[in-house]
Amino acid sequence: MDEIERQIQLSAFQVQWSPPDAAFVARSSQYPGVVCADEGSSLAAIDGLIETIRHRVLAG
Repeated sequence: MDEIERQIQLSAFQVQWSPPDAAFVARSSQYPGVVCADEGSSLAAIDGLIETIRHRVLAG
């Protein structure tokens, strides 16, 4: 596990189906305001959330 991965370990995240968005929406209370949506897969929404957080951590 590299340093960035240690920094973004999520203790909890939520994924919900959003009818208005017609997509699965993933979020974590550790990173309020950061969300990721995917129309076809809850797992893809989680993966996208992790990647979005990773980019924010790298950007500093």
